[in-house]
Amino acid sequence: MTLVSTPAPRRSTAGSVLGDLSLAFAVLLLEAVVVAAVGFSAILSQWAAQSDRSEPLPVPVGHAVVLGLVAAGAALLAFSLLRRASSPVTAYSQVLVAVLVGLLTLAVAFPNTPARQPAPAPGVSSEPAVPGAGVCRSGGGNEECLRSGG
Repeated sequence: MTLVSTPAPRRSTAGSVLGDLSLAFAVLLLEAVVVAAVGFSAILSQWAAQSDRSEPLPVPVGHAVVLGLVAAGAALLAFSLLRRASSPVTAYSQVLVAVLVGLLTLAVAFPNTPARQPAPAPGVSSEPAVPGAGVCRSGGGNEECLRSGG
């Protein structure tokens, strides 16, 4: 008696591609919602912290940490999917997300904003408006002092 082995049923490539695209879309949508919520929260916290004070705005450390966790999660998911080679579209999209959110994390954590210069103290300026002329202390402008000779 001979045993006839039947080949294992092959998965439909259209079904696996559709499943891969659906997974990629769902994960990207979830990450987009989290990044948008963190961005909205960061904007509101910076808006609330703004005032006329001379100190620079605080760096939103908590927001940078959450973005870093999203980037790390995307990198781990990409690594896992690439290793199994089960969902290439999702894996490569997660590589892209990990890189982009990682760069966004660095931009949030280390903002390149120049330090605000303190406002000059109110009072008489020690620099004359015209080189070689003295400072007018009569209450008028420097032009008035120049016309009066002093």
